[in-house]
Amino acid sequence: MASDLAVWRPEVEAAPGVAAIVRPTWVRMAERVAPLGARLLGGRHFRGGVEHALCGKVHGAAARGILWAFAPPPAFARVRRGCGRHPVDAYRGRVPHLNGLPGGGDTLLHHHRGAGAARGLVVVSRGVGALADLVARRLAAALVRIGFDVAVVSSAGCGPGDDRLWAQSIGRVLVTIVRRVHAGVAAEAWARQLGYRRVLAAGVGLGGTVTALLGATTARFDACVPILAGAHPGRLWLPPRGFARAADHAALARDAVRDARTLLRLFDPVAPCRLPPPRRRAGCAVVGLRYDRQVPPSDVQALAAHWRAGAVWLERSHIEVPLAVRALAAVVAHAAGVRT
Repeated sequence: MASDLAVWRPEVEAAPGVAAIVRPTWVRMAERVAPLGARLLGGRHFRGGVEHALCGKVHGAAARGILWAFAPPPAFARVRRGCGRHPVDAYRGRVPHLNGLPGGGDTLLHHHRGAGAARGLVVVSRGVGALADLVARRLAAALVRIGFDVAVVSSAGCGPGDDRLWAQSIGRVLVTIVRRVHAGVAAEAWARQLGYRRVLAAGVGLGGTVTALLGATTARFDACVPILAGAHPGRLWLPPRGFARAADHAALARDAVRDARTLLRLFDPVAPCRLPPPRRRAGCAVVGLRYDRQVPPSDVQALAAHWRAGAVWLERSHIEVPLAVRALAAVVAHAAGVRT
C-alpha cells in the first residue's frame, strides 16, 4: 500500500500536465456508495433558503467592483508557540472587510515550521466538513517533509471558530467564500512580513475554490494550486454531484430558486469562470480526481480550460483525499518549479 500512496510521479504522465498513480479497485466501489451519505444529510444545505439580505450584499459589492478590494493586512498575534520535532505556532487576527459584508471574524493561522525558508511558504486554505482538519494537517505535514513551511488558514464560516453553518443558506456560502479569500490575502501579507520571499497558495474542496479565486483576484502569490475546485461553485449542488442530494430543494423553491440557471446566477460573484484567468499562470495547476463524484472531472477540466493551465489528474476518489496528500504536495512543488 505504501507504493500506492507514496508520491505523484511525473514520469507516468499520460500527457503533459496529467499525472496518475495506482489506485485499488475497492475504493472505486466505495466512491459509488459515498453519495448515499449526502442523501442521509438531505436538507442540511440551504435549509435557510437563499437569505436574500446576504446575497444582496455580495452581489452589490461585486456590481460596485469592491468585492475583491483587499484591505490593509491585520495584525496577527502569536497565541501559542509550538515545540518538538514538528513545531506548529498558532496566530490569531481579525480580518477587516470594508465592502459592506458582515464582520470579518477571527482568522486562525497554524504555522507549520520546518526548514522551508528557502523554498517558501504555502498558504493552505482549509476546507469544510468532517475531514477538513485531517486533510489540512496531513497536507501541511507532507509539504513540510519536502521542504516548505506551511500556514493553514481557518477563518470564521458564520461565526468565530465555527464553520458548521457555512451552507445554511446560499448567502452564507457566498459570504464564507469571500471572507476566506480575504483571509488568504491577509495570510500572504503576514508571510511576507515574516520574511518569506516565495508564497504559494493551495487548498482542497472549498479551500480549492478559495485558492482559485486568489489566483484570479490577486497576483501576490508565486503559485496557485486549487485542488478539487470547479469553474463554477454553484454546480456543486447540481445533479449528478453528491451534494445535490444534500440540498434542501424545498427551501430553495420557497425563495424562487427552482432551476439550475437561477442557482448558478446566485453563485456568479464567487465563480472563477466569471473572473479573468490569473495574470501569473506559470505557477498555476488545477488538480482533480478521476473518480470524484462531488467535484467531477468535468468541473475541474472547465476551470483548467478557463485558466489555460495544466490539469493534473490523480487516479483517486473523493474519500481518498487524506491518503493522497503526499501526491498533492508533490504537485504543489512541481507547479512552483521546485524539484522534490
